[in-house]
Amino acid sequence: MKLQAGFSMLEVLIAIVILSFGLLGVAGLQLVSLASNHSAQLRSTATTLAYDMADRMRANTAAVSAGNYNGNNGADNQCQSAHFNDTHAAPANCTAAQLAADDLYDWGQSLAGLLPNGTGSVCLDSTPSTAACDGNGISYSVRVSWDDKPKNAAPVNKSVVMEFQP
Repeated sequence: MKLQAGFSMLEVLIAIVILSFGLLGVAGLQLVSLASNHSAQLRSTATTLAYDMADRMRANTAAVSAGNYNGNNGADNQCQSAHFNDTHAAPANCTAAQLAADDLYDWGQSLAGLLPNGTGSVCLDSTPSTAACDGNGISYSVRVSWDDKPKNAAPVNKSVVMEFQP
């Protein structure tokens, strides 16, 4: 009777190769999961920032009625910054238009700081599903755009559009 030497070693090596391929597959799934999680985090941030602008507009209805939010980019004026450190000065010292300009500017800074290439716009729009605002209608459209760059791929422009009536 002839002994077969090394047969168990061959079985062990094949099992290690199969296990290695399985672990590589799990690692690949983990990478896809992390990329999807990052994309979801950016979308959540964009949605939160869109709601932030809607809340700012609801708090400043005089500026909304005057059209100060419609299509404007905002400006960093001195109204809020002059009263920022003075806890006794109320925003009542600022006009509704100045507060709207500050809101839009601060919102734009938040978009740029929290989202990759983050931008946004606020406008009256009767067709929120289209890419551009038409300036008509009774509803406001808050649009947030950013670049979502998958690993080793070109950036993909993503956006969130929220329609509301203040």
